[in-house]
Amino acid sequence: MTRENYFCENYLDKMYYYYLKKTGNADEANDLTSEAALEVLKSLSNGTNPESFNGWVWAIVKNRYARWANKKHIRLQNEEQSEIDELNIVADELVEEKILYDEQINELRRELALINKDYREIIVAYYVENNSISDISKKLSIPEGTVKTKLFNGRQRLKEGMQMARTFGKLSYAPEEIEFGQSGGVSTKWEPNIYIYDKLHEKICKNILIEAYRNPVTMQELSIELGIAMPYIEPFVEGMTESTLLIKDGNKAETATYETNFVIVSAESWRKMQDKLASIQDRFVKAAYEYLEKSRELQLEAGNYILGKYQDYEEQKWTLTLRLADDIQWALYDKRNLQFNYDTVRPNKGNWDIMGMQKYDGPRFMWVGHSASNAEYGNIINAFVTEKQSEYDKEKITFNDNAKLINLVLKGEINNLSEREIEELLELNMIRKCDEGYEVTFGVYTAEHNSETLRYAIPIETYNKELLHIWNELMSIGEEYMEYCENVMRGEIPNRLMAQFNFCMHSIPFLRGMVVDGMLKNGFLKPEDELSDMIGVYTCI
Repeated sequence: MTRENYFCENYLDKMYYYYLKKTGNADEANDLTSEAALEVLKSLSNGTNPESFNGWVWAIVKNRYARWANKKHIRLQNEEQSEIDELNIVADELVEEKILYDEQINELRRELALINKDYREIIVAYYVENNSISDISKKLSIPEGTVKTKLFNGRQRLKEGMQMARTFGKLSYAPEEIEFGQSGGVSTKWEPNIYIYDKLHEKICKNILIEAYRNPVTMQELSIELGIAMPYIEPFVEGMTESTLLIKDGNKAETATYETNFVIVSAESWRKMQDKLASIQDRFVKAAYEYLEKSRELQLEAGNYILGKYQDYEEQKWTLTLRLADDIQWALYDKRNLQFNYDTVRPNKGNWDIMGMQKYDGPRFMWVGHSASNAEYGNIINAFVTEKQSEYDKEKITFNDNAKLINLVLKGEINNLSEREIEELLELNMIRKCDEGYEVTFGVYTAEHNSETLRYAIPIETYNKELLHIWNELMSIGEEYMEYCENVMRGEIPNRLMAQFNFCMHSIPFLRGMVVDGMLKNGFLKPEDELSDMIGVYTCI
C-alpha cells in the first residue's frame, strides 16, 4: 500500500473529527481537513519521508488548526499524545458506523470527480496508483513535461475546488422527465441503438439533454447541475455526442460545450396543444362518425358487403377509424406544405429524427403508434399499435421476416412454410386454422378499397354528392388545430433547430388517439379487450 493510500484510509476521518471537536462547525472541519490533507499529499509527492509518520501528520494537522485559530482569535491549548490516541479510538468507532467517514471522504473526492478527466487521470495515476512521471508519460503517450504541467494544474484546481462551497443544481434533487418520439427509415438499424432505444430512457440521459437544451454547457457544469460525478457522466455525454443527440463545440476538454441537437417541447406547450385538441374533439368525432357510417351505408348499397376480408366489421371499425384520422392528417400536411425528409445529418448514413416532450401532468389522449413492414417481400403489413397493445408487442407482426411468411399465406403458398414457421405465426395470432388450411386473422383490403379518402368502391359521383362535404368539414376542423400547433411550435423551437420543424409537426399530439377516444365514448368502437389482438392490423393487395 502506498503512503498516500495509507494516509487516506487511516487519517482523514480522525482529522475531520479532531477539527470538528475544535471548531464545533462541520463546514469549518471539512475545509480544514481538505487543506491539511492536500498539504500532506503534496509533501509526500515531493519526496518527503518522515521518520515518524504519525507525529509528522499530526504536526501538520495541528499547525493548520493553529493558523485558523489565530485568525479566529481562539486561544490554543496544548495537545498531548493521549488526546490524539483518544481521538483515534473515537474516530475508529465512527468509521465502523460509516457516518463521518462517508461524509468527509465524499468531500475530498468530490472535487476529484468534478475536474476534467485529463487531469483526474494523471492525479489518480500519480497519487493513488503510485506511478512515476515517466510511467504516466508512456501510458498516456504524452511528454513528461506535459504530465508535470497537468499534475501541477490539476492539484491547483483540486485545491481551489475544495475551498469552494459547491451548490448543486436543481436537477440533482428534482430530476425532470421527458418522453421521446422517434421515426426513421431502414437505415436506422445502423445507429447506436443503445442510445436511441435503451440508454436514452435513463434519467441521467434525459436530464443531460434537458440541461443542455438552449444552454451550451461544459462537462463540469453538467456534473454540478445533476449532482453526479464527471467519471459517470462522461460516457453518456460522449455516447450521445457520437449519436448526434448532442453536439459538441470546442476541442479543449475543459472548455468544450455540449448542446442538445433535437427539439424538446416544454410541458406548457404540450399542455396547450392537448387542450386545443380537446376543444375540437366533439366536432371532429361527430363528423368522423357521420363519414364512416354514411360510407358504410353507401358501400352496402353498392353491393360491397365485405371490406376487410378475414375480419368482422366490429374489428374493421378500428382500422377504418384510424385510417380516416391518418388520411386527414396527411392531407393537411400536404395542404400546409409540411412534408418532410429526415434531413438531420446522422452518422453511418443514418436516416432518422427524434423529438422530446417534457412530462405533462394532465389529461391526455391515448397514444396510437404505427408500424409497417418493408415492401421487399410483397404487400406491406400495417399495424396501428395502442398503449395496451404495446404489451403484446404487436410491432413484431410487421418484422420483415414475418411479413415474408404472411405474404406466402396470402398467395396461397402455405405449403412453402415449415412447421416451425407456421407455429410462430400461430403464436403471434397472425394466422388461424380454417377449412382450407390456414388464413390470416387481420383485414385484407383490395386495391379498390385502398383510397386516400376511404371511398371504398363508391362511385365518384356518389362520393362527391354524399361524402365530400363531410370530408371538407373534417379538413377544416383539423386545419384549425394544426394551425394552432404550428404557431405554438414556431415559438418553441430554437432557430438553430428550425430545420426540424416539419418533423416535429409530424410528432405532436395529433388525431389518432383523440378520434379513438371519442369513438369509444360514443359506442362506435368496442373496447380493445372485447376484440382480438389484430384490431388495427391490415394489408392492401
